[in-house]
Amino acid sequence: MSAQDILGQDEIDALMRGVQAGTIAETPPPPAPAEGEARGFEAAAPRARQNAIDGDTARAKRLADPARVRTEIARGIDVFRLKPSEFLTQNEIDAAILVRNEELNTQQQVRITWPAASPVALAYVDQLTRSKSIDAERARSVKTALDRVDGLRTGKERGAAATLDQLDALAGQFERDGANASGRDAMRMRALAATLKGRAQKLR
Repeated sequence: MSAQDILGQDEIDALMRGVQAGTIAETPPPPAPAEGEARGFEAAAPRARQNAIDGDTARAKRLADPARVRTEIARGIDVFRLKPSEFLTQNEIDAAILVRNEELNTQQQVRITWPAASPVALAYVDQLTRSKSIDAERARSVKTALDRVDGLRTGKERGAAATLDQLDALAGQFERDGANASGRDAMRMRALAATLKGRAQKLR
């Protein structure tokens, strides 16, 4: 049974506006346990108990507080925003957020395909650079070519044809290198080639 089976969409929207405006209170926290009764983090899931054992009582209490958990789940997972590090570049993060799912069902295991966009190509370049499969000069040539392509609006501008041809030439090089590579590097080179070709094709 869903919320729509009980309330109409207008009623749901009105309730949400009331909660956001503060005129409708959110679910209050549960009452304090009676004498001798297990407290929240002691009676919570194993993760909460383990945090308490490890000394992280603040995290244990957050996990054990059902009112807090409901509030955080309702707000969404925007708090889990990734940040660049030595293991993950900003280009990889930008490429990841290009994927949008209108409906998520983990049992379907839908194959994700990334668009032929510059952040995706740059993410592959960062991965190949990290694995030392391409040198810094070659990575710079791809970034320069993509910067020029991103500056085009229609693909009909003066010099646009040469810029797009350069991108196709780079794609051809990575296709050939991918045929001689192995493992993840081969897959990334082929994917980079396809992304560069797709990016140029959009402007032809």
